[in-house]
Amino acid sequence: MGLCVSSKTDPCSNENSEFSGEHRSLERRSMEPVRLDLRHLEYFAVVAEEQNFRRAAMRLHIAQPGLSQRIKRLERVLGLRLFDRTPAGARLTDDGAALLPLVREALDGVDRVTAFARNLASGRSGRVRVGYTRSAGPGMAANLITGFRAQNPAVSVTTSTSFTAGNLRALAQGEIDVGFVRPPLPARAEVVSEPLTEEPVVVAVHRDHPLARRRRLRRSDLAAEPLVFFPQQNAPGMWASMLDQVYGDADAARIVRTEPSEDFMLAAVAEGAGIALVTAAAVKVLRIPAVVIRRFVAPEPAVGLSLAWRRGEANSTVLAFVEFAMIAYAETTARVRPVDGHARSLRSLR
Repeated sequence: MGLCVSSKTDPCSNENSEFSGEHRSLERRSMEPVRLDLRHLEYFAVVAEEQNFRRAAMRLHIAQPGLSQRIKRLERVLGLRLFDRTPAGARLTDDGAALLPLVREALDGVDRVTAFARNLASGRSGRVRVGYTRSAGPGMAANLITGFRAQNPAVSVTTSTSFTAGNLRALAQGEIDVGFVRPPLPARAEVVSEPLTEEPVVVAVHRDHPLARRRRLRRSDLAAEPLVFFPQQNAPGMWASMLDQVYGDADAARIVRTEPSEDFMLAAVAEGAGIALVTAAAVKVLRIPAVVIRRFVAPEPAVGLSLAWRRGEANSTVLAFVEFAMIAYAETTARVRPVDGHARSLRSLR
């Protein structure tokens, strides 16, 4: 490994200076670009610290004559005498003392580059762009991102919010790296997804509605009720799944009004427009006056939550986030899925 150094002017001011002993003379001249061996810079720094060739050679695990030859070679390349050799050891010359801070800075830079590259390869640095799905609310997804940031402080995590269809489109266009989505998903060759958990579907009713007096609701209780729902194009799979589970057939639902998201749906319920079907996760963070939430009798309808990313993803940071998310959900959800379906390594997620 080498470092290219170029000097257009004489490195020294005295053209007739001579090295003592074996370094009898070094002509002070303009040098063509040369390549410095980083190992020689490291040797120079260690000899400077030890002030003794023998101790430095022991620390570097090389023979002392070999170390002396490498320092001489470095001095020839640089056109500088770096050490005064004395019976007691090696003392930095003024030129050597001036050079030492720069050498240490260069070596530290190489260490930083190496560490950064290793972090990139292991997913511990870099950037991940995450798309929330509106129907899930911040809740567990936000907690997951907080945990990932805590474990990977060098990773920049940016977030956005959309519906399932918007997140799939953003993935395909490279605008986000991973997205929370609601299955079932349309077949897309460029996107792969992994189920994370399921969340109950609940009913939002006006507090004065007769259904508000019941603790749990049967599906048949909703048959004649006007329904406020979200547009089908936001999440087609979730739209059909929720209605099929509650009404037996999506066509049986009496949809009287569509609203773009859960907060507007609940606001419509508060106005008396009808009832609404929403996820339990969403209503945890939405409090609308005059609206109460009721759960279904068992077995409750539920919708899935999946994580999607681009097929063939090669970014180790993105894959590390995916793996972290799947493990975190498996550990925190009541319905723990076998990790066999999860990725055990970054390579298996690509």
